[in-house]
Amino acid sequence: MANKTRFQLRADESATQNLWRALGMATLYLLKRRRFHGLTFETRQELIDAVMMAAYDHFMFHKIRLHKYNRNFCFFDNVLSSVWSVSGYVADRIIRQLDMVVHSEDVNSPYHQDTLPTQSGFPGYLAQRERYAFKHVPLDKMGMGAYAHAVKQEYADQRDEALEMGVTPPTWEAWLASTGYARDAELMLWLEQDHNLKVRTINRVRRSPELAGRYPRTCNARPRKRREKK
Repeated sequence: MANKTRFQLRADESATQNLWRALGMATLYLLKRRRFHGLTFETRQELIDAVMMAAYDHFMFHKIRLHKYNRNFCFFDNVLSSVWSVSGYVADRIIRQLDMVVHSEDVNSPYHQDTLPTQSGFPGYLAQRERYAFKHVPLDKMGMGAYAHAVKQEYADQRDEALEMGVTPPTWEAWLASTGYARDAELMLWLEQDHNLKVRTINRVRRSPELAGRYPRTCNARPRKRREKK
């Protein structure tokens, strides 16, 4: 935690200047721990800038406007909390945008030469260790069960990382709201914690043509085949 102890408020800087300096340090500290989510070149700097901007908005809204600044912790810890709250969502958005570009545009275009290798066939923003297991699955093709599992794993990873850094993680409900996942009604259906209620609701959705428009991926999913008892 060396980066945290080195930060000092400067009397010769304004409050805004101190905040931006803290945001820069906190962003680099956290993204380095996450290996910049595998992003390289210009996309890495785009990630840094986007996280800093989102963290600034989060800090001003939650810590200042909503008076959620925790005075039991130092200024930098409060800034780090805001960076942690937004970094996963921002990185996911940027990677999804790159994923759409990679699979919809001419990869031989000079525009992509810094982010796409010409021989391996893998997106350049993937870390080397990830290329061996990389398999592109478009979001609209991913099964809802797998999607819900991935979201749960994302929260678990960020929660554990926050605890490791000494930052109080948000609740499951607050995290869903802050990341925007809570606005996806279909995803929330699959994230229902009451298993029996979830199964009953999914079955009702699949039997109702009126709900097909609201839950298209649920209605189009193939039901699991029951194993025949021997």
